Amino acid sequence: MDTTITYTKDIIEFIQRSSKRLSIAKQLLYETTSPYTKLKALYPTRWTVKVGSMYSLLKNYELIKDVLGAVIDDKDKSGTTVNGYLQ
Repeated sequence: MDTTITYTKDIIEFIQRSSKRLSIAKQLLYETTSPYTKLKALYPTRWTVKVGSMYSLLKNYELIKDVLGAVIDDKDKSGTTVNGYLQ
């Protein structure tokens, strides 16, 4: 369970920390009609927040996969990080 929580936290923070990745997400949302809910940060001390954060990741699974796929070819460290997330 700890690994799942860690990956959830890391993926959400990875998307939210970059204006480039957020821009890609907005562009993909504009091009599709997929439902979107705001990604919620994961705070490790509250279970109710953990559930909400994990739900937001699951609800946006396809969008997040597409965003990660769009930045996987970046030559910096983020490309390697994304490859790990997609594995």
